[in-house]
Amino acid sequence: MADINTILSWFQTGDFPTEAQFRETFLSFMMKGDAVSISQVEGLTEILQQTLSEEQFNNYQFAMATLIDGLAKADGSNIDVELWRTTLGIANIATVDGEADGNVYLKTQTDLKFESLHARLDDLFEILASDDVNLDELQELVNLIKTHQTEIEQLQQISIGNTHDNKVELTGTYEGTGATLQSQLNLIIWDKIEQIEQSLSAIGTTKYTAQIRVNSTLTHNLNSRDLLVVGYDAVTGYSVPLRHKVNASDANVVDVEFDSEPLNFVKITIKKL
Repeated sequence: MADINTILSWFQTGDFPTEAQFRETFLSFMMKGDAVSISQVEGLTEILQQTLSEEQFNNYQFAMATLIDGLAKADGSNIDVELWRTTLGIANIATVDGEADGNVYLKTQTDLKFESLHARLDDLFEILASDDVNLDELQELVNLIKTHQTEIEQLQQISIGNTHDNKVELTGTYEGTGATLQSQLNLIIWDKIEQIEQSLSAIGTTKYTAQIRVNSTLTHNLNSRDLLVVGYDAVTGYSVPLRHKVNASDANVVDVEFDSEPLNFVKITIKKL
């Protein structure tokens, strides 16, 4: 095969190319249908030597797939939440604010719990402020139990009010009770508890409570028209202005009205005067 400069020299002005030169000229060019071998492409062998082998490429694909599997998906579907929280040291942090899962309550749930607690505290404060003598007896009983807590815990399996085991002698002095045996002390405590429950039950009939957000008709069980009706916001604790009207035909019915509709539920307390 001749190079391009040699071929051009055969076809200059005034030249008479021979058959052999024409033949050599056409043999020096690649025809459209000719196949080109790798060895005929200059530098291709060196380039191919710089590429990955099939085995290396397969190993690369496997390594990348393994790496991708270890990454967190955008939707978090492949994340171990508990392991993640423990690793970051936030295992006790509140991450879910819902009713079914998580470790915190919704605001509405906590509001309801505080409302319930507030109502119970109101009841307790009213009882503690009363002049009921049985409350003094209850305090004496609490002091007695604290003084002899160890002895009582040792005998806690004895059924109160149903034991006649006079072989168990008290290890301490129960001043004011007259009891020297556990069975005697059990009966005394049982009677005191019944008396206190009856007194507390009687106190409870002097008050009626409810929660409302709009003007409402309430039916209580106080059997009186001489009433004190007050209300406070169940969320903020502030008192709420209101009016009440007793029913002319039923002493246990009272209408409660607001000047404007409250933002939150209002705890209504109706007390017999």
